[in-house]
Amino acid sequence: MERSDTDAIRNAMAFFSNHFLLEFDIHTPVNQLWSLFKAKCTEILETLVVSKWSSERFSQPWITGDVKCITRQQKKAHAKARKTKSQCDWTSYHKLRHKSQATCRQAYHDYLSSFICEDSQKNPKRLYSMVKAKCCDSFGVAPRRRNGITHSDVKMKANILNNHFVSVFSKETDNTNTKCLAGGPQPEMDPIQISTTGVSKLLRNLQSHKATGPDGIPTHLLKITADEVAGALQLIFQASLITHLNITTCYLTSNMDSAKPDPASHS
Repeated sequence: MERSDTDAIRNAMAFFSNHFLLEFDIHTPVNQLWSLFKAKCTEILETLVVSKWSSERFSQPWITGDVKCITRQQKKAHAKARKTKSQCDWTSYHKLRHKSQATCRQAYHDYLSSFICEDSQKNPKRLYSMVKAKCCDSFGVAPRRRNGITHSDVKMKANILNNHFVSVFSKETDNTNTKCLAGGPQPEMDPIQISTTGVSKLLRNLQSHKATGPDGIPTHLLKITADEVAGALQLIFQASLITHLNITTCYLTSNMDSAKPDPASHS
């Protein structure tokens, strides 16, 4: 998004927010307000934000310029050899393939060597993160026992764990003797008022590197347009408080395999 026209994005969002505040109020259904806001963000992402598909071949941190160059040469040589079916071209391709493999191995070893140095003792997190990322073993949850029987089935292990977690909570009964103070058990409080300034401050403090949620709106878009969208979001949040409705449509319709946790995810 760094190469996108941020001024055009801010102007488009400001124009939408002004018309949004003039046309709707806190009595408008919350889901309608949120749907319009989300649709506008999606439109801006599709029309004003520059994006491109990146190749996964060069996504590794140890890939250098030499590795990219020799890899492209190998790819071109392979395409040429398949087209001409010449023994000379195949020989050239095999030489480039061996050279490419050697270059990749050397670049990878140099990348690992950069972790093991004098600075690694001062900042060991980088080395530990790499070692942790290399641990790809996934054995899942160990078999669980119930009533003297060992269960290895995934669903059965999940049920045993869920029952164990539920058992630690106390169960309230209807005959519990509770004493309430005068004026009710909960103190009264004034209605919550959300300010545009507070919303704008929270948006500016968003972390841009965080992943996009089920709504599909990047945090960087909200951060660079904090002042422009603060009024629209303040209206949505205030309407949600007044009507006691939450914006949960996109979260309820997101892809969820099961309400119970997958035991393999706890490995």
